[in-house]
Amino acid sequence: MASLAASPADCDAKTAVLSDFSDPSNNPIGIGADGNLIVAPIHGRDYYTDTDFTTSTGSVTGVGDVLFTAAESEGDYIDPGANTYGGVTYYYKAFAIAWMSTGGGDPGPVAPTVVTNDASGITTSGATLGGNVTASGGATVTERGFVYGSSANPTIGGAGVTKVTVGDGTGSFNTAITGLAASTPYHVRAYATNAAGTSYGSDVSFTTSAADTTAPAAPTITVGAGSTTDNTPTVGGTAEAGSTVRIYAGTTLLGTTTADATGAWSFTPSSPLADGEHTLTVTATDAAGNVSQISSLQLTIETTSRFAALSARGPVGTGEQTLTLGFVFGGTGSKSTLVRGVGPGISASVPGAVADPSLSLFNYTAGGWAEVGSNDDWAGAAALRSAFASTGAGALADDSKDAALVATLSDRIYTAQVTAGGSGVVLAETYDAALSDRARWLTALSVRNQVGTGAETLIAGFVIVGTQPKAVILRAVGPGLTGSVANYLANPEIKLWRLSGGEWTLVDSNDDWSGSTADAAAFASAGMGPLTAGSKDAALLVTLEPGIYTAQMRGVDGATGVGLVELYEAP
Repeated sequence: MASLAASPADCDAKTAVLSDFSDPSNNPIGIGADGNLIVAPIHGRDYYTDTDFTTSTGSVTGVGDVLFTAAESEGDYIDPGANTYGGVTYYYKAFAIAWMSTGGGDPGPVAPTVVTNDASGITTSGATLGGNVTASGGATVTERGFVYGSSANPTIGGAGVTKVTVGDGTGSFNTAITGLAASTPYHVRAYATNAAGTSYGSDVSFTTSAADTTAPAAPTITVGAGSTTDNTPTVGGTAEAGSTVRIYAGTTLLGTTTADATGAWSFTPSSPLADGEHTLTVTATDAAGNVSQISSLQLTIETTSRFAALSARGPVGTGEQTLTLGFVFGGTGSKSTLVRGVGPGISASVPGAVADPSLSLFNYTAGGWAEVGSNDDWAGAAALRSAFASTGAGALADDSKDAALVATLSDRIYTAQVTAGGSGVVLAETYDAALSDRARWLTALSVRNQVGTGAETLIAGFVIVGTQPKAVILRAVGPGLTGSVANYLANPEIKLWRLSGGEWTLVDSNDDWSGSTADAAAFASAGMGPLTAGSKDAALLVTLEPGIYTAQMRGVDGATGVGLVELYEAP
């Protein structure tokens, strides 16, 4: 008889496996996973009764002494005997063996008992594996985990097998695995290791989900379009539930957010956006990495208001009575600017308008004033006509003698001088021809001219665009010109009007400025020249809503002389 396959885990009674007797290398007995000895089918004869019988596979108990033959002939009789293992003596009779301890020794541990659970959380590229070490086998479980691969019954170190260790000890354990191929079957077994060896749970198979190649629908944008005074505006809408929503301004990623279980999403940029027009684009990316089509919205941010146009109307003459319109830019870069000198274009509403004005444009640099452009008769040029329309400047007859030019201006300080062959009234105008460019803007206007009465009153006009009120400083200077102008207006007054509902409404007026230190400090902060406290110069510090305004400078009691109207952004 071949040697026993193994000793039992303890000394309780067990039964034995009878295996293939035609191959003497096979052990005819063995111990099952439950610790019982299993008997395989054999043909034999009861030793005491000479009765033929055949056993069946399974746990066999109560069989007496057996005489077995390989070909139904008596022979190869196996006597009852004993075997000693680990210091313990076990007694048996043929193949129905009663195991019993005679004491002494330690049979030692066996490998752990481990169970493989069904995989869960299966996706296109991963799954969660679970197992349970239900018995330690009499020794500390030093390692446990999973082995998986594409073939059944994977083992540690097998070809194409991946091993994942999940701690040690008995009890349930699990882990999530990733990096699997979509639509692919896998086999997994839990394993556990102790001093006696490594055992495996049963083979469990699963198949990863099919790859998702369908892009989510383009997000909707229901919040944020239009105009706002908030430069960190909240935008929002709907997208595929759980998708990652990305928000861009041009090619710059502003940030991401996640659509909730209902598909709603909302986003507020962490850094402020610049004033101006913005095109925001939004995409949704699902869990499989599929990206939707782009959705977009137009957003205009106006946190400040600006001067869109500056103008001055007054009599034109020579020398000190030349109509001089000064304007100043803030910001950086360059700005497309429309400048006009209009006479015939206002003749229908203004008596005495000059018939043929000429326009010269000068810039101021460290080297002084230099002419940078001029025009006499605009001649119906198409580019100028387009600029009139885009800025809101009034139309001019193609064959009129009015003067106009468009120039890209990059310096800070400019003057436009309007002259004529004779005397009369003329209108000088400056327009921001690129309002959408907020990097550079008009910050100040000044006009110096002869101040008369009636139609020869000096009038400065300006347009404020935007959504916010704008603080401005408006001055009518006469005595403040002492030393530079001989015939200055001794006692000017100023009145500010706003066009509303087709009617001009008086907003405010002043005759003799306050002389206060607060007003003087405001003048200095805006970059304006000082005025002598107690002088007859006039000044207003007002906050104005966006709209169209005119400031009229007159001499008190009908006096005349040279005056200066100034309009500045208040700091």
